[in-house]
Amino acid sequence: MLIRPWRSVTIWWALVHLVVGFVVGLFYCLTIVTLGSLTAGMLPIFPAAVALGALLSLVSEGLGRFERSRFAAVLGVTIDPPHDPLPPGSWWFQLKRRFASGSRWREIAYL
Repeated sequence: MLIRPWRSVTIWWALVHLVVGFVVGLFYCLTIVTLGSLTAGMLPIFPAAVALGALLSLVSEGLGRFERSRFAAVLGVTIDPPHDPLPPGSWWFQLKRRFASGSRWREIAYL
């Protein structure tokens, strides 16, 4: 009775997901915390903070896409992208929309 759940293939895939998630999570944490702290530290130099904030947003979007594909590949769970498409406009308008989006901040907090 105690060994029966370990015969299932899904439990092994879940274990693989957990172990890989630990390794990948260390990379996520290092990347996001470094970019976030650099962005906050550069606020007195506003153009540098804007550039680092844009980089933080783009990196977190890419890592979030990778994380959703990892869930789909290993666990078979499909997670839809949480972000609405950005409306057309200048790069400054799109950057402001990225910073105002709650789904992007939740993604950064998850990573």
